[in-house]
Amino acid sequence: MPRNLPHYSASKGGMTMVMKELARVLAPDGIRVNAIAPGAIPGGGFVAGNLGELVTQIPLGRAGTPDDIAQVAVAVLSERFGRYVVGTTVEVDGGLGLISWIPSKA
Repeated sequence: MPRNLPHYSASKGGMTMVMKELARVLAPDGIRVNAIAPGAIPGGGFVAGNLGELVTQIPLGRAGTPDDIAQVAVAVLSERFGRYVVGTTVEVDGGLGLISWIPSKA
């Protein structure tokens, strides 16, 4: 989702394509490459006290935690839950990607 930060968006797009290319090349060797896209996680570019208005827009109603991300990472890495997951990005954002939080210019 665009965030009014072209340099940030470009870097995320580049990371996605590198992940997909590596996944395509390495999957035949049994190496799974995936990505996790965290949402508003204090400490990951967001400061807990500065999330006020953004948190009110997150469908789950709260900022995420490092543990929220870690649980998904363990699931994707595990043979039990993630053995057929390759070349994908898992969004762990409480539903933040479902809304547009770019201020309108109206």
